[in-house]
Amino acid sequence: MEKREAIDIVKKTAAYFPSWKIDKSVVDIWVDKLQQYDFETVMANLSDYLSLGKDFAPGIPTLIKANERIEANKEIERTREMIRRQDEERKDIPKDPPWVREGITRQAWMQRLLAEKRAEAQ
Repeated sequence: MEKREAIDIVKKTAAYFPSWKIDKSVVDIWVDKLQQYDFETVMANLSDYLSLGKDFAPGIPTLIKANERIEANKEIERTREMIRRQDEERKDIPKDPPWVREGITRQAWMQRLLAEKRAEAQ
């Protein structure tokens, strides 16, 4: 995440927990640590923590842990992308086998293929 996003998270956390006393050094440490992680995940974890109704601010480990919901959504997107790529690749694959496309029998096509391969081997 970007520095401004990390600062935004610290500001929101401080706003939700007014008893949390922070100074510039605490903000710098939090921002430095949070910048290494995904903004969407940290915000989802903060939202989940707020829904617990606790009276004290969350720690950094609580905010940076993997969020199951976000990971599940990312996996869904990866799966959709994979399926989309497979569909694109399938468009290039002919529907009919080669002997049908060439208008000959399967046996004749196989015999011709074997003859070509034998000629290449010699």
